[in-house]
Amino acid sequence: MAERRIDFGRLGMAEYGVGAGFAVVCVIIVSGFAEFANVELPGYVSVAVGAAIGVAAWFSYLLKRNS
Repeated sequence: MAERRIDFGRLGMAEYGVGAGFAVVCVIIVSGFAEFANVELPGYVSVAVGAAIGVAAWFSYLLKRNS
């Protein structure tokens, strides 16, 4: 597992755009789920949780793409 690395210097604008897209979509999903479940979440919590999930999904995408 340690030999799998992401070279951020070689990523282009498209890959960073995909990462931003993952983060935005995950923030929307978390916010929507909170409203659906009728849970009062502060805005920063929704953004933090959604962004963390989005970044994890982006890292997973980059690792699978490089293997």
